[in-house]
Amino acid sequence: MTAVVRRFRTTAVLGLVFALLATVIAMVGTSAPASAAPSGSTFQPGYIVSDANFFNYNSMTVTQIQAFLDLKGPTNCNGCLKNYRASTYDRAADPGRCVAPLVGKSNISAAQMIYDVAQACHINPMTLLVTMQKETSLVTMSAPEAWRYQRAMGYGCPDAAPCSTDYYGMFIQLYTGAGQLVRYGNPGTIFTWYPVGAWTAVRYSPNAACGSSAVYIQNRATAALYYYTPYQPNPAALTNLYGTGDSCSAYGNRNFWRTWWDWFGDPTGALATPTASVTPSPSPSASPSPSPSASPSPSPSPSATPATTTSTTTSTTTTSTTTSTTTTSTTTTTAPTTTTTTSTTTTTAPPAPPAPTVITYTVVPGDTLSKIAARYKTTVAAIAADNAIKNVSLIYVGQKLKITVPGTTSTPTTTTPPPPVSTPTTTTPPPPATTTTVTYTVVAGDTLYKIAAKFHTTVAAIASANGITNANLIRVGQKLKIPASGSTTTTATTTTGTTTTPPPAAPPAASTVTYTVVVGDTLGKIAAKFHTTVTAIALANKIKNVNLIVVGQKLTITTG
Repeated sequence: MTAVVRRFRTTAVLGLVFALLATVIAMVGTSAPASAAPSGSTFQPGYIVSDANFFNYNSMTVTQIQAFLDLKGPTNCNGCLKNYRASTYDRAADPGRCVAPLVGKSNISAAQMIYDVAQACHINPMTLLVTMQKETSLVTMSAPEAWRYQRAMGYGCPDAAPCSTDYYGMFIQLYTGAGQLVRYGNPGTIFTWYPVGAWTAVRYSPNAACGSSAVYIQNRATAALYYYTPYQPNPAALTNLYGTGDSCSAYGNRNFWRTWWDWFGDPTGALATPTASVTPSPSPSASPSPSPSASPSPSPSPSATPATTTSTTTSTTTTSTTTSTTTTSTTTTTAPTTTTTTSTTTTTAPPAPPAPTVITYTVVPGDTLSKIAARYKTTVAAIAADNAIKNVSLIYVGQKLKITVPGTTSTPTTTTPPPPVSTPTTTTPPPPATTTTVTYTVVAGDTLYKIAAKFHTTVAAIASANGITNANLIRVGQKLKIPASGSTTTTATTTTGTTTTPPPAAPPAASTVTYTVVVGDTLGKIAAKFHTTVTAIALANKIKNVNLIVVGQKLTITTG
């Protein structure tokens, strides 16, 4: 390449340089470049990245993604991401994960692959780039080993077990990782232990002895990050933002926030643009080598008195001022541009957090760590760490487990919508839905519980409608009347600027069924099956030890 350039005269070389610079600017955009991440003390564990930035799937074109990879990748590299090529395959739309179908292509670039996945799953390509970097450093590696492509997004790599080979490969990592992040960000899914708009205990490390603190999770994207990597950075990790903390430090969500700042600007600010890619990241000092985080796995102390935060950002000079009841701080940073943009955000401090509690649980037949974790709204990794369990698939009946249960809180009197603040709108809900009845024929593999879930009703309702006394006994070909929820068309009344609490709906009528305990049953499973509680079943049947039931035992269960 050098020999060819030397044949040109000086003017020709300069012309070529300017043309190349113009091409890069045109590909990448024209807005202000990003600045390096601010002090770790500004990290908000409850608001790591905005929903608008996290899910903005139209933020970059294929050309812009490739330009970004070219700028971030080493000049001379061996098998690095900017030069990577592979084939993909067709994927049908998957509601709840990737809402659009993906058409497979042959021998495409990493940029094209990232773009196609972003479009199918409706997630920002920047989110995918930052996640790959914080999991495997794949974006900037000059000679990445094969394992980095195999585990590019860290998907299928839990803390307490080896990575699953079922998810090895660049494309499957991108597609399944992106889909899982989208699913984690959907509040209608089964993932409820990092609820948006409530306090929950988030650990500092897989080691339970390192402790946790309550975090008020403000938005879906932040909740998704905690489901994907269930740890927050401790003060030591935030103090040394580009290096290592202490033995209790975890870096995944810190590195996501820091890398987004370095590459694209404030992750909670205005919509990020790919121009940020021209700004080099600060060199980390003794930064820990990234390893895949658990996936499908200090902010100021909250005050009872709401504190107001106002931030103003200017491209030439960035000034951040935080005012609370006791402290005031100002930081000024100069950035190389003359474009001026000003934004103001006001938030209200969340209510005080509840304290987590530790209980002792006795393993019963049919239990798994995953079932126990779901029951107590914690994680398999947390229970394994609490009890020094090396093989998460091996527990035994009668084993005593310590379980840290996140604190719970009633509906807070002070609400904190994610920034920016807008005028609240309250919609009067429509009247309760009407009920219709359908006839369903039982097929092989059916249970009343599966049928109830399919028709959005309850086991008790189906049993009552069909005179079934044993909810475990149905037969193939049996005709069942299913009371399924219908709907009514109602025009909702909207009031702007005021909040009106509608009167509570009348509670549904309770019904009682008799249930016979079968092998593998626990009171927890039975309670979940009939949408009731362990306590309610224990009281109705005078059970003193909730861990002790026997096969064939008849239980009276009240539902509704």
